[in-house]
Amino acid sequence: MLAKGANLKLLMVEETTWGTKPTITAGDSVRIPFDTESLGASQERQQNPHLKGDRNPARGVLGRVDAGGDISCKLNGLDHGLLLKALLGSVTTTGTGPYTHTFKIGSSLPSFTIEKGFADIGQYFVLTGFKCASARFALNPDGFFDLSTTWMGKGEDASSPAASSMDSAPTERTDAVFSMTDANMVIQEGGANIATLTGLEFSYENGLDGNVYTLANQGQRGALPAGAVRITGELTALFEDVSLYNKAKNSTETSIAITLQRGDGSGSAGNEKLQLFLDEILFGKAIPKAEGPAGVLLKLPFEAYYEDAAEASAFRAVLLNSIAAY
Repeated sequence: MLAKGANLKLLMVEETTWGTKPTITAGDSVRIPFDTESLGASQERQQNPHLKGDRNPARGVLGRVDAGGDISCKLNGLDHGLLLKALLGSVTTTGTGPYTHTFKIGSSLPSFTIEKGFADIGQYFVLTGFKCASARFALNPDGFFDLSTTWMGKGEDASSPAASSMDSAPTERTDAVFSMTDANMVIQEGGANIATLTGLEFSYENGLDGNVYTLANQGQRGALPAGAVRITGELTALFEDVSLYNKAKNSTETSIAITLQRGDGSGSAGNEKLQLFLDEILFGKAIPKAEGPAGVLLKLPFEAYYEDAAEASAFRAVLLNSIAAY
C-alpha cells in the first residue's frame, strides 16, 4: 500500500530535556494541522579517500545528521498557539476560561519531539530536539493567513520508525482557521486602521546555531542555542498619498497591529481571537514604481525592534481561546 500525504498526522509534544523524547501518556501530544511539511533527519554518506591499489572506490561512512525542515499551514486559533510558543519562547496564560495567552520573546526556546505518523502503512517516525528556527507570516486578500515555519533538531529517536504511535490518543481539535475576508479582521499602522493595504508579510528569525556538533553524539547536534532575534518585512499599499512614504523618508517610528477573530472574538469555542503586534518598526525608503497602466502600489520594507515600548518585546501575540495552557 502506498502511503498518502492526506493520511499523515503530525504530533508535537514539548520536551523537558532537549533532544530526549519525554514519557508520554494518552493525550500529551497535539496534532498540528498543516498544508505541507518537510521534516526529517538526513545523513549523507562520506566518501572514503583511501587508495587500495586499483581504481575501485573504498566503502564510505555516514556523515553528520542534518535534522530539520519546514511546516506550512493556514494560521488557526487553537493548535497553532503551540507554534507561537515554539517561535517566541515565552507564554503567559490568564483567565479561567476562555483563556488569554500572551506570547513574547523569551530568554530561551522550548524544544519538541515530533512524530510523523503514516498511519495507512503503520510507520511512525519520531524526531527529537526540534526548535523553531524562523517563521514567515503572510497576509493577502485571498482568504487565509499563511504561516510557514522552519525547524532545526537533534535527530531521529532510537525507536524510530515504530509500528505504533507514541501517543495512543493524541489531542485533536477542530481546525479553527482565521479568514482574511472576515469583517472583524483589522490592521492598524501607527494606531489607526489602514484600509489601503494589499499585502503584508514579515519574517521572524531566532538565530539558531545549527553547527554545534560534538564527538559524543554520533553525528547529531550537541546543542541548539538561540541567538538574537531578527524581524523584517514588507508592507504593500495603494499609492494614494505620501503619508507612509514620508514616515520612511523621515525615519519616523510607527507600529503594526493585526487582529483576527472568529465569531464574536470572545475566546469561547468558535470565537477565537488572535492579535499580532510589532510595537516599534521603521520603514526603509522606496519610491513607488509604475509597473503598468493600472494602479500604482507602494512597497516599503521594514524592520522591527525593541527600544522602549511598554511590552518589551519586538514581536508579541495575544490569543484568546478555550485551551487552558500551552
